[in-house]
Amino acid sequence: MSNASNLAGFSTVSSGDGNFNAGIVTATQFVGDGSNITNVIAGAGASIVQGNTTAKVVDTGTDGIFVVETEGTEKFRIETNGGVGIGTTTSGDFAVRIQDGGLVFDGENISIGVTHLVGEHNTSVGEDAGLGLTSGDTNNTYIGFHAGQFSAGDLNGPNSSNTYIGDNAGNTSQGSGNVALGIGAGIGHTNTNNSICIGANARLSGFCTDSILIGRDMAASDKRGIIAIGASGNVRIYVDEDGNVGFGTTIPANDSSTHLQNNRLVVGTVDANNVLGASGVFDSLSGGFSNAFHIDGSAPVNSLQVDNLGNVGVNTGFARQKFHVDEGSLIVTGAGNLGIGTDDPTGTAALTNNTSTLAVGVATVGALHVNGNPYPSAGALSNRNLVINGGMQIAQRATERTDVTAGAACTAVDRWRNTMNALGTWTIRQSSDKPVGFTSSLEYVCTTADASPAAGGFVVIEQRVEAQNLQSLGFGNADARSFTVSFWVKSNKTGAASFDCYQDQEANNRMFSTSYTINSADTWEHKVINVPGDASGDIPNNSDIGLHLEWWLNGGSTFTGGAYQTTWANLTQANRNVQNLGVGGAINDNFKITGVQMELGDVATPFEHRSYGDDLSQCQRYFQYVGTLNLSCWSHQIADAGGMRMQTFTYPGGVMRTNPTLVYYDALSGGNQNKWAVEDPDRLSSNTNTTLSPGITPYMFTGGFKYPGAIPNLTLGQCAIANAYRMQLSAEL
Repeated sequence: MSNASNLAGFSTVSSGDGNFNAGIVTATQFVGDGSNITNVIAGAGASIVQGNTTAKVVDTGTDGIFVVETEGTEKFRIETNGGVGIGTTTSGDFAVRIQDGGLVFDGENISIGVTHLVGEHNTSVGEDAGLGLTSGDTNNTYIGFHAGQFSAGDLNGPNSSNTYIGDNAGNTSQGSGNVALGIGAGIGHTNTNNSICIGANARLSGFCTDSILIGRDMAASDKRGIIAIGASGNVRIYVDEDGNVGFGTTIPANDSSTHLQNNRLVVGTVDANNVLGASGVFDSLSGGFSNAFHIDGSAPVNSLQVDNLGNVGVNTGFARQKFHVDEGSLIVTGAGNLGIGTDDPTGTAALTNNTSTLAVGVATVGALHVNGNPYPSAGALSNRNLVINGGMQIAQRATERTDVTAGAACTAVDRWRNTMNALGTWTIRQSSDKPVGFTSSLEYVCTTADASPAAGGFVVIEQRVEAQNLQSLGFGNADARSFTVSFWVKSNKTGAASFDCYQDQEANNRMFSTSYTINSADTWEHKVINVPGDASGDIPNNSDIGLHLEWWLNGGSTFTGGAYQTTWANLTQANRNVQNLGVGGAINDNFKITGVQMELGDVATPFEHRSYGDDLSQCQRYFQYVGTLNLSCWSHQIADAGGMRMQTFTYPGGVMRTNPTLVYYDALSGGNQNKWAVEDPDRLSSNTNTTLSPGITPYMFTGGFKYPGAIPNLTLGQCAIANAYRMQLSAEL
């Protein structure tokens, strides 16, 4: 180096060769880029000092290490093996090491924030990340606090090609080709390959392969090729290894769940504000909607609507009933009423002014109403009432009977028997007190009370129905048909009352009994009683009694204390009047009944009103009142004795049920019962105690004879007149 006047402080051995062999060069400034400085040799301990920074070569005894210090603290070093240490006093076995594990690179593995690298091509970022790696682990990435920190003994084989991101992600996990993202994701990820877990604590275990798990706390074990998405451990969407998709279930093939199977949506429960998509099939749809449900968002808003009350509307903005179509074209109410062309199926206007048409091919209807009235469920549309004079409008004998204490006969209203024994004194009448639409009722009024009836005492209103009128019931057969009894009742007594019906052509008198309730005193109430068919008790096809229908007003202990026979069985007396109404326990107790109807089926239709003539004609089969009867008769001789033959007489009311019993008198005021008054042709004499013995048939007298003896002033062959008064013909059951 050349001497210069501005250079000072050099100590040299020789200046001839331009080199410095030893010494310290101290200068305030070097000029130039130093390219001409050559042969600078730094020996052990040699250093370059600039301010508080020193660069030097450190002799370790075997190797030389280049070190850079700041203020006496080592900041950077290069070791003889090529390792670089930054912020550390040793690079260890790593290619690059920064700040004692802040970043470590060993030529194949990179670790940030840890001091442990094992295996090949692994990357660890975070405190204790990858701490559990072994020499056989390759191509793994762990990012996060304790990510990949395996407990001793948890790792039973090498891990490769795994990525775990998140605090504790992949802790105690093993397998290959796995990805876990989230705090605690993949914990326990044992024996799992080629799978993905996303979400805090989401983990697969137990030989899971080719699976995806998404969601907090989601877990699965021993699965192949599944996808599960959920939250808090609850599955929301699940795809199994066969490609079936389940919603809210891990068993998509179960038809009770909502799932996709073979390109088909099977719905378990739908709870949504909107359901959109192409057409499909809903096998079942249950649950509710907080808002209205519409079909297809692109369709008109009123196409189909199900509101949160379960009402269904079609082409209407507001479903006013359970099923509502096109603003009243068709409507079904919650009570099952059907309206066509009206919003009010039960309204008067809808029933009377509606011109809509219903076309029906074949219809099976359990209970049909026409104009607001029930339609018969069985039997004929007319003449369906098997009870005669149910409206109580016929009273041929008398309209009132007083001081009745006993009996078993029709007393006032035709066809209605008074069945009474030892229980007070009564007036029985045809009453004008009746419900709207009727003309009369049958009334019982107690005039002498019996508060403690004898055991065998009773008061019963009865109608006996002729057997051949009941053949439509089919009793005695497996398909015996039921019938319904309906009636109007009014009494000053309230509470439970008894009704029974029985047949006595069977050896054991088959019986059915039940109760009905009078709810309000002195109020007309309509009652309905359904009676099942009797498959065991046959009703013969004859003109005798088929059934007794009985309404109990009162009865003693013989008829109470049992249980109602609501199925047909042998008659038991204690089962007839189980709940005793007790009419007659006090004076002026009363009981009225009218509108009695017995019809096939289980529906009580409105009372079948008949004309007065129709009711009278039916009653005259059982009873006829003739009044005054004048018949021609003529004299003849029988065995030298006087005699008389009467004219044949046909009953004016028609054929009777059987040969009637005759009651008549020979005088208008009473006279002799069952005697005739016979007058001669000139009306000169009258025999008021004449016996005639006509031959009686159900439809006429066949002739009458009187013998022996002659009629005064009547000679052989002359005609006379036979008179009878208040004649009654009875063929009652």
